[in-house]
Amino acid sequence: MRLRKKTTAAREWIRKLTIVSRVEYRAGRNNIQRHLRYLFEGKDRRIWRPEHYSRNPVFTLHGYLQGEASLMYLEKFLYENGFNVDNTPYPFYRDLRFVEERLARRIRRAYEITGKKADIIGHSTGAMIALALARRIPDYIDKVIALGIPESGSEFAIAVSFLQSGRQLTPWNRFMKRFSEDSFPPGIKLYIVHGKWDILIPRKFSLYRDGARNITRILVRSSGHLGLIEKRIFPLILDILNERFWGGNGVVAYDPLINDQGYPVRGDTRLGEPQEDRSPS
Repeated sequence: MRLRKKTTAAREWIRKLTIVSRVEYRAGRNNIQRHLRYLFEGKDRRIWRPEHYSRNPVFTLHGYLQGEASLMYLEKFLYENGFNVDNTPYPFYRDLRFVEERLARRIRRAYEITGKKADIIGHSTGAMIALALARRIPDYIDKVIALGIPESGSEFAIAVSFLQSGRQLTPWNRFMKRFSEDSFPPGIKLYIVHGKWDILIPRKFSLYRDGARNITRILVRSSGHLGLIEKRIFPLILDILNERFWGGNGVVAYDPLINDQGYPVRGDTRLGEPQEDRSPS
């Protein structure tokens, strides 16, 4: 019986790994296609609409070795759902403190135009910059969605440590340590989203483990690193921005391969009352 259980568990693990491998392969292929399309066709610039000023402007920050093309479908999706979106590339190879300052000026300018605080969506290194901005200008930010954030750095950054930003992303250097020294600003809602099969981020949910009520942790069961910026995650991001997401305590499990909403949302009577703790198995 014990051998049979281990065999069944091994088969189930292989089945899940096969599914995630396919998801990540498609995500990588789609990401390359987006960058090639951007290279040859350029980008459709979306002018901010005054009718969208009633909602928070959204800033999207791409990951390392990426560009704005990686998030252009997310930009289009949010724009079509009534958000003004700033999807502007940043020089990831430079000192990330310089990047912070430049983006901080853009966010302050957006506040002057709309009178609304900003929501920031960052992927990988972009998520680290989003957290840095929340600490730098907390009065101008309402929500931060951190997708695949290297919470304590990444060993993979050692390969690009000849760059200033690469050294800043290596595990537990001075730039990374500052995030663990102080608590996250209490006036900002933080959503940390990780892929369960993300091999680039081995230490997940290592930041801000003080039980703060403004921090929600989400584990996407069937995703790695690039899968977090694919279209199947967009409904989750939209629910967070519309404040329909109902996280609860602990880690919320989300699996977009099962259904469109694998988690409780506000006003959804089909899913019943939200659970206080939905830790993934």
